[in-house]
Amino acid sequence: ADWSYSAPVGSGTLTFRVGAGGSTNDVAIQLFAERINPGQTTNVQSDIWDLNGYTTADYTVGRMTLSGGLRYDYVRGPFRNLLDPTRDTTQTWSRLNPRIGADVDLGSGVSVFGSWGTAFRAPSVIEVACADPEEPCPLPFALGDDPPIDAVVASTFEVGARYTMGSWYFTGSAYRSNVSNDILLFPYEEAEGEPEGSTIDGYFANIDKTRRQG
Repeated sequence: ADWSYSAPVGSGTLTFRVGAGGSTNDVAIQLFAERINPGQTTNVQSDIWDLNGYTTADYTVGRMTLSGGLRYDYVRGPFRNLLDPTRDTTQTWSRLNPRIGADVDLGSGVSVFGSWGTAFRAPSVIEVACADPEEPCPLPFALGDDPPIDAVVASTFEVGARYTMGSWYFTGSAYRSNVSNDILLFPYEEAEGEPEGSTIDGYFANIDKTRRQG
């Protein structure tokens, strides 16, 4: 659902937008070992819900447009282990993400823009189900409920420019994303008790900080 309203304010125009949405998907995973201890190793289900609400405002005065917005997400991810119901669990993640930006028309088809905002990503089912360093997963053969894992949060700065000439349109930008709680796969390094017969022996875990830029 989405609603917007525009009206003159002072010497410019204010456009206000508010909305809400949601999605759900049902994930079912069944895994079987074919050579090492043959048989079913995993039978899990996770019906994930993502509910969100957001609001944005754009104020255009002259050649400049200033924008800002907020988005709130709530993600619920139950984990049902059909082979061992005692390992059922549910995790939730939520966050309010702000965003601000500016766009200036310099004339002659040239405009510049800049923005800052945050976003987050809830862990996937496989990341949730393989997050215990004391009980690594012999991927891709087995999953099981493991300790909670945090959502990934990114804070992104971006600046750029556009140029329009007749039917030609050019744009370029530079960005830097500072990421906290990034999720990486760590190899299992213990000599004893290591899972056998897998392509990867390891577990997913959060790390403090990473960075992406380009």
